[in-house]
Amino acid sequence: MDWLDSTFCGLIPDLQNLICEYAYKTDRKTLTDEVNTAVMINSWDLPLCLVRQSAYSTSERYYAPSALRLFRLSRDYGGYRKLFHWDNVYTLLFHLDFRLKMVRTWGSREDWHNKMTEDWRNIAYFAFFFVNSLQKTIDNYLKPSSCKCLPCHFYGVSLT
Repeated sequence: MDWLDSTFCGLIPDLQNLICEYAYKTDRKTLTDEVNTAVMINSWDLPLCLVRQSAYSTSERYYAPSALRLFRLSRDYGGYRKLFHWDNVYTLLFHLDFRLKMVRTWGSREDWHNKMTEDWRNIAYFAFFFVNSLQKTIDNYLKPSSCKCLPCHFYGVSLT
């Protein structure tokens, strides 16, 4: 719980739970897990094209800033999976040329699709693969029929 203020950690657990219940309508353990998950996702430094800038808040009934920018509990917007721009992820996955050795080093298109369907946390591996392996020369790793048909934010240098 390194993210919490030391004065909060010095309180007895019952008082911590009361404060968390008042502020977030949850207990201390759930809040700690939620904050740690948000901190973990932020530490991945995902490209902006893979992360949604806003998510629909069921409690507020409008699109609110992403929980990665303004913390909210995941139950408020349907879970952490909703924070990612899956259309962009799967578009990029579709356009990559998996006949090339460099592209298929970490698996086939089906492997990537299955990994990200099973667990949303695998987007961190995909982002690492995309940024560190492919981003510098993305044109060389696209299918010939896909040349220049990705949205412009995939080609920009400012993806990281």
